[in-house]
Amino acid sequence: MKSLAVVILFALFLSAGCKSEPEEAKSAKGESCEKTADCEDGLKCIMMTCVDREEFEANVKGSNAVDRFIEHVDGMANAALSTQDCVGQTLAVQKYLDDNREEITKIGRILKELDKGTKSQESQMERNMEKFESATKNCPEAGLLILGLLEALSGDEAPQPLEATSGKSLRDEGKANTPLAVVVKGEECITDAGPKPCADTCEDIKGSNPPTTRIEVNATVGLQGAVEAFKKCLDSAGFKNISIRSE
Repeated sequence: MKSLAVVILFALFLSAGCKSEPEEAKSAKGESCEKTADCEDGLKCIMMTCVDREEFEANVKGSNAVDRFIEHVDGMANAALSTQDCVGQTLAVQKYLDDNREEITKIGRILKELDKGTKSQESQMERNMEKFESATKNCPEAGLLILGLLEALSGDEAPQPLEATSGKSLRDEGKANTPLAVVVKGEECITDAGPKPCADTCEDIKGSNPPTTRIEVNATVGLQGAVEAFKKCLDSAGFKNISIRSE
């Protein structure tokens, strides 16, 4: 969020019944921002702070790119912690991703050329992932957005394995750490692909996930019959690691 220290200046002209358009002061280097347009000329909004554009382009190289990626995981966790409401968490994390997509995409191009990060970076990555998972443990919709980070890393392409912090790919790590979250609302099932009839969602899951996938179902606002039919569909396909929260 933009700091309250950023001053909004309004120039009011009372003569002749006219007034000028409100003019927003630009943030200087090191000051807060929401987008690059908030910063003075030559600066860029990165992680809600105005930075020198040329310095940023020069620094986002090599292991610095790994550090920046790790910082973005922490940024997503902080966005989730800004509210305890699940809808608010989801919107806050999505806004963070949207605001930083340009930088994350540039980082992705660099990470594809790296084998892995340092031991220290690996440890910090694990801590930040645990922080994000803890922040979103009661909101699977927000938790699923960690996959949006991987998508942003690969730009417009499908997510590709990135060996940023360990011998296995970040994509595999994300799948291992993040369960498949499903919210049952009435007779519909909601996943990161959007709301669908629960029978269709079951078919999608069966077609794109192994039976060992951990599935977390939030059924607090779902009809009992829809929840039972959804679970029966998954059971028949061999999915056994299913948890259902109904309260």
